[in-house]
Amino acid sequence: MASRREIRRRIRSIKNLAQITKAMQMVAASRMRRAQARVIASRPYAEAMRDVVAQLAARSGAKEHPLLKERDVAMIELVTITPDRGLAGALVTNINRVTTRFVDHQTAPVRVVAVGRKGRTFAARAGLDLVAAFQDLGDSPTLADVSPIARQVLDDFSAGTVDRVFLAFTRFQSTLRQTPEIIQLLPAQPPELAAGASPWNFEPDEPERVLDVLLPRYVESVIFQG
Repeated sequence: MASRREIRRRIRSIKNLAQITKAMQMVAASRMRRAQARVIASRPYAEAMRDVVAQLAARSGAKEHPLLKERDVAMIELVTITPDRGLAGALVTNINRVTTRFVDHQTAPVRVVAVGRKGRTFAARAGLDLVAAFQDLGDSPTLADVSPIARQVLDDFSAGTVDRVFLAFTRFQSTLRQTPEIIQLLPAQPPELAAGASPWNFEPDEPERVLDVLLPRYVESVIFQG
């Protein structure tokens, strides 16, 4: 039977642990609020980008652009976005499970570009074809941080190394609910043009030339939102 001194020591230990846990929770909540604010702040840019690309893609001849054109699939690239660290509940497990299921259901080989240490470690342990890894983007990544990732997939697709690129990420719905998703990144699939959308005027009035500039930014913005 534990002595009175041992019991008091355990009580103090539990109280100290509770204080540490509460402090960690406050820090995590603060970081989450900042992350949510950044996502909300970037939405107008992302929505305007989707609107412009949708209008351009609807023009005659735009579908022949190299970043929009479908081709036979001999190699697939999957970009996985995961945290660098743990203490994220089931977030890491869920995105890794979706990644495994995706790879198993493809008829073509899949190579992985891992964003985040957890994804890189999982790809290595699972024996996936890991071709590139990006990590330590921090809690507040910028478009400049995302640019090398976008350049990696754009170069791979443009060079014909891969024929289709997908993005695996976790869509935030609430503090208690985050849903893993996989979407096609390349060939780019512009969203449907919203009914009644205000038309944009382009200069020069050549969809291909404008798409040459906008599509890489569009891919970048999709990765950034992820």
